[in-house]
Amino acid sequence: DNNGFIVPVITNIPWEEGIAKATVRKMVIGSEKEKELAQSGLHGVIPEGTEIIGMSIKDGLCVVDFTKNILNNATIEDEKDMMTALAYTLTEFDTIDRVEIMVEGQMLETLAKGYPVNVAFERENINLVGSEDGANYTVYYKTSETEVAGYYVPITFSAEAVGNPVKIVLEKLFNGPPSDLAVQNDIPYGISLNDVSISQGIAKIDLSMGALSLSQEEYEDLSKIVVLCLQQFKEVTDIAFSIEGITFEEAGLNLLDTEITPVFNNFQ
Repeated sequence: DNNGFIVPVITNIPWEEGIAKATVRKMVIGSEKEKELAQSGLHGVIPEGTEIIGMSIKDGLCVVDFTKNILNNATIEDEKDMMTALAYTLTEFDTIDRVEIMVEGQMLETLAKGYPVNVAFERENINLVGSEDGANYTVYYKTSETEVAGYYVPITFSAEAVGNPVKIVLEKLFNGPPSDLAVQNDIPYGISLNDVSISQGIAKIDLSMGALSLSQEEYEDLSKIVVLCLQQFKEVTDIAFSIEGITFEEAGLNLLDTEITPVFNNFQ
């Protein structure tokens, strides 16, 4: 986006043989899909005019052969973002867990601005803030609403390996992002996190008294961003909120549990 974040989106792509190729083509600057997303402040990550010469998938490794236009990124940071975005996009497919690129049939050590591409890229450390040391966890924040829409941005933080990483992630969410990042936590004002525990797959999230004033819309927004943050933990299958140890119902809140799995940055 305009702030330099890599932003995952869901979009409709008509089925065709070689659907992975079709997906990557949507990421090229100047594509029809890229022009649509530009209205929301999002832009392609692959240089304009880049075409796919070929693609092979074997034993989880996807090798994509591009034309030399892929070397036309302006900075090494753009090259890094492109490779991260390619890895995240292609590993959405069950048959792919690593990604390599070629340029007109040749394996390269680095791209034109110096970013190394002599290794296979995996799905890790999107929008990393700070060090890669320690255990890395992803927290989802949201951009400010524009005339079109706001969107969720994943930010990766490193932390000491702890017994309750779910709590670490939700503390990061509720405490808000670093002040120099142009995102927000989408948590209603006055609500703080008391505690988080996991029991039989349920993340039990205890909130402060400020949650007593939650509206239905605020509850849905809160649920969506919490679910996004917790999707990285396979042991969590559901969430349950409470206020100072009592359920919402016991606190007199009559909020409807709508489908809380967020349609993540859906640009159909």
